[in-house]
Amino acid sequence: MTSVTAIAEQVVLGALLDGADDDYLQLAASALAPAAFDAPAHQRVFQTVCDLFLEGTPVGLGSVHEHLEKSGRLGDVGGYPALTGLLNAVLTEPASAPHTYLAQLGDQFLARTRANDLRLVADQLGSSLTVDQARERVEELFAAPSLTSAALPDINEQMVAVHEAFHERRNGERRLIGVPTGWDDLDGAEHMNRQLVGGLRPGYFVLLAARPGAGKTVALCDWARAAARAGKGVYFASTEMTATELLGRFVVSLCSTVTVDTYLNKPWELSTTQIEQVENAMAEIAGWDMVIDDQANDVPHIARHAAAARAKFRSTGSDLHVIYQDYQQILQDPPGEQSQSNYVRASRNSTRSKLLAKKMEVPFVSAVQLGRDAIDRAPRLDDLKESGQYEQDADLVVALERPYATDPHSAQERGILSSDLTIHGLKFRHGMAGWEFRRDFIGEFMRTIPPSAGSRSQILAETASPPPQPEPPMQQPLGSDWGA
Repeated sequence: MTSVTAIAEQVVLGALLDGADDDYLQLAASALAPAAFDAPAHQRVFQTVCDLFLEGTPVGLGSVHEHLEKSGRLGDVGGYPALTGLLNAVLTEPASAPHTYLAQLGDQFLARTRANDLRLVADQLGSSLTVDQARERVEELFAAPSLTSAALPDINEQMVAVHEAFHERRNGERRLIGVPTGWDDLDGAEHMNRQLVGGLRPGYFVLLAARPGAGKTVALCDWARAAARAGKGVYFASTEMTATELLGRFVVSLCSTVTVDTYLNKPWELSTTQIEQVENAMAEIAGWDMVIDDQANDVPHIARHAAAARAKFRSTGSDLHVIYQDYQQILQDPPGEQSQSNYVRASRNSTRSKLLAKKMEVPFVSAVQLGRDAIDRAPRLDDLKESGQYEQDADLVVALERPYATDPHSAQERGILSSDLTIHGLKFRHGMAGWEFRRDFIGEFMRTIPPSAGSRSQILAETASPPPQPEPPMQQPLGSDWGA
């Protein structure tokens, strides 16, 4: 069994276990048979699906599991984990994949059937069949078009969808489409004249780039928090931090007066009001559609667990809308694969991330480090560390520039504060790039905020620690490196 056939079998069965509509179920039952599947376990699952279908019992994960358990056949298919594995397989694929793979399996099965029919015609030719009768029989065998040709997309239907989407965008000027970032300049807002991106769309591979210490994690938390508060299903592959560490930063980001230092290191100093803020933040986060996976360290792992997150969200009436990952260069090779260099590993993971976004039809947003060179200028695309493949694969590259984080002495000499943050649009495959806008970086509160006409920056300037000196060791400047 080839890998493509194995995937096709898993996706088709997964779609049936996911409660496919009656049309798909009827097509599968008519085009396939248990013999169409190579894996014996898959044959048994499909036979169970057909049995339930003929009985008039709704087909789904629960009914198939119950039927196999009652018949004593559950162990033959690998148990309940194997069934959920089939269900997860379909959740990583595009919406069209079940029909495409069903057509592929159906045509393979039909080809084997037709080969047997042709052998029978050949055996009968010259005895019970004349040449003309054999020709007529062969023409009948291949009169119907293949399922694959019937499943190919129709350009007229595609254009109808494009037409509807175009007029939806045209009639909803500056309306957010996709997943919000919480940054008005990117998302667009009613009071603004521009909308640089308009939301993170399905299939986008987005890089949130920054030099070390500039605040990429704070910015990523900004975006993930905005998505969750908008009711979007969020899967966060926390490659760098534990789930507890990341959740603590989300808690602080929702508190108005609690700093991350106090929350993590001196919680006994919190006032009654601040404790109430923490409790309220924890209660809100507990209600988010969010999965934080701190065991993810390669893209296939992220794919499997994002599929499981999608199943989890769908069970409560939601769905998976976005994947976040921190950060790209820390992703490893999949088990059994060893890249010859960091460049090759980074390039492969970049392409895997883009393909995963396309397959699952969600934006995949990943932090990425910029090189430490040329800290005295704005970031550029060629500063992306490790691999030029990032530049090729990404749909959107947003870079953070915070001079105080990379060179505090020079920044202070130029009057730049620790909160000064410039956002650069280095690449946007679906629109204009080269833009920039400002935000205030409030690292000790784990968030960024819109520029406040100097009021917030002035407060930080008055309360910031002195600039670091070579000796003694540098004191933590306010808002500089938290969550970087």
